[in-house]
Amino acid sequence: KILSYLDDSGSGRVDLGMFYAVVAPLCGGHLDKRKRVAFEALLWRPVNEGGSSQITKMDAVKYIKLLRAIYIPSQGMSEMLEVHGEADDDTSSSMVTFNQFLGMYDDSEWGFGIMSTVVKLETRDRNRHGNQVCSVCRYPIIGSRFKEVKTGFSLCNQCYSEGKVPPTFKQQEEYKFREYGSEVEAMKAKCVCFSMQSHKNPIAT
Repeated sequence: KILSYLDDSGSGRVDLGMFYAVVAPLCGGHLDKRKRVAFEALLWRPVNEGGSSQITKMDAVKYIKLLRAIYIPSQGMSEMLEVHGEADDDTSSSMVTFNQFLGMYDDSEWGFGIMSTVVKLETRDRNRHGNQVCSVCRYPIIGSRFKEVKTGFSLCNQCYSEGKVPPTFKQQEEYKFREYGSEVEAMKAKCVCFSMQSHKNPIAT
């Protein structure tokens, strides 16, 4: 979707500076750092070369409109109809500092106002499996967690899809996994299992 907006002519080529700026909101790190990366990516574009610490207002306006069209389609689509031809005297000659860029970016009426939502989604995603890490790649598990029923090791989606297992368990002939979308699901399954075992082996009184 991002490429389709950046390559409006269908040439198969995109402006790398604008591309990096558009994906910056999805990168890790503090919000201010993401905005700084976006600004510096716009500075890196050929039209802004020359050691300037400012970008053209036309680039800033185009960037905000691209963000809205890509990430908030219902609000940004109509704006993109005019963005490629927008070159009035005010925007084509004016320059924008980083602080002015932040003001445009954070504008509640027209700017890119979903950064807080993006961060909330990221935080929730990172916390879904608590401190669980993949037994193969050792990275924190984000997304589905695949737990081997017999031995209890866990895999991330990537390692599971590639059929990887920890070296210490490779002697096992076959594996049976349960998929958990969150740690809450894993805890529920554990409670159900414990309850079933209790019924099978009642405590003598």
